[in-house]
Amino acid sequence: MGLLLHGCDVAAVAGLGGTEPRSIFGLGHAAGEFTDGAMADALARAGHAPLLAPGEVVAWARAQGLASIVTPWAPIGWRRRNWDEACWPLAQRGFFPFRAEIPRLIAELQPFSP
Repeated sequence: MGLLLHGCDVAAVAGLGGTEPRSIFGLGHAAGEFTDGAMADALARAGHAPLLAPGEVVAWARAQGLASIVTPWAPIGWRRRNWDEACWPLAQRGFFPFRAEIPRLIAELQPFSP
């Protein structure tokens, strides 16, 4: 994911740690290591921004004097999208078994406007 901001837009940057809540099915070791590495790299590039636990976000925002926090919409919990519900259970054995399901998923879900 990319985020393009103007220098006047950003007052503070932090990362949200913890990969466990991402899936009700758990997270594989390799996927967890990849995610942790990507987050560490992003935070280092952002000037060694802190990695926060979910319970630390509000205190961090207050300490930074932030009036708002911008974050992408996470496809977990009660806010899942229809394609998350359809695709997530099929993505348990790597890409190639999942790939066989893609034509059916596109036909059923119609994620693109005609």
